Amino acid sequence: MTDQPQPDNIIELAKKLRKQLDAADADTINRMIEAYRTVYKRLSAEIDAFVQRLAQEAKPLTEGQLIRLSQYKTLMQAIQEELKRYGGFLETEISVAAQAALKMGVNDGVAMIRAQMIASGLPEDVITQIKALNPAALETIVGFLDKDGALYQRLSQSPIYTAEQVAKKIIEGVGLGRNPATIAGEINRALGMGLTDALRMMRTVQIYSYREANRASYIANADVVEGWVWYAELDSETCSSCIAMHGTVHKLDEVLNDHHNGRCTMLPLTIGSKNPVEVSGEDWFKDLSESEQKSIMGEGKWEAWNEGKFDFSALSQEHADDVYGNMRSETPLKDLIDA
Repeated sequence: MTDQPQPDNIIELAKKLRKQLDAADADTINRMIEAYRTVYKRLSAEIDAFVQRLAQEAKPLTEGQLIRLSQYKTLMQAIQEELKRYGGFLETEISVAAQAALKMGVNDGVAMIRAQMIASGLPEDVITQIKALNPAALETIVGFLDKDGALYQRLSQSPIYTAEQVAKKIIEGVGLGRNPATIAGEINRALGMGLTDALRMMRTVQIYSYREANRASYIANADVVEGWVWYAELDSETCSSCIAMHGTVHKLDEVLNDHHNGRCTMLPLTIGSKNPVEVSGEDWFKDLSESEQKSIMGEGKWEAWNEGKFDFSALSQEHADDVYGNMRSETPLKDLIDA
């Protein structure tokens, strides 16, 4: 078969599978954006009416006068209703996307195990014993997908938070005497933050669901899979934290806990196989030009690293997230130097 994994292409296979996940993600993101455009359209009349009412004032309104305006009340009520409606849509989309990502993650996990076993030269009768999980069973195991958990709590609060940000921008703009057109722009930008937050949540849920399904497949085949390898897509957009983690080996009970919207992949490490990542993130970084290094790391951090004030591995740090548990991010310069 033409798509049969070859012994030396585990990384190429992982990239191919990730592109398929990205394609599914793009479809979901497009639906979310189109739905949010509908929110804008429905709110445009109320925003225009409010802005026109502000333009009629000869001098800036006090906060008390502002919140008593009927146009302000109508606008804020419409925003709350539309964002609440969008929140319900988002919950459904996230649930569907997570289920699809779990299914893909299970299947892709098995495919990567098979590719790595072939690369290790294991006999076919051993390879055919790879166990495949039921993706539906994973939804209750992956903690952040709990309908009573922190993710859905955050989703329920997101419309409220966005509406509060809109109100804050309006009150701030009126208080500073900004012209109505500027305030209209601030309203649109505040509403846009709601979409940005929704896209980030969706993307992260999909990625984390997919990778946890990968890991569950590895655990189910622990008789042949002894761990996994952190693989980062190394380019100018890769953060220092992910570069530092690239090529590191982890136990099956460890989660690939990179940041929101992360692009990293966990490659299975089968018994008797070698690490498929031949060049570590640190070595890859060292081969870049000085200007490229500074562009990724930042000049101040680069100078401290170049002077030997911290080890490259220290660039990645963990922090607690109320939805996903421990996540990773770039270590601030002050923490690197003070450590």
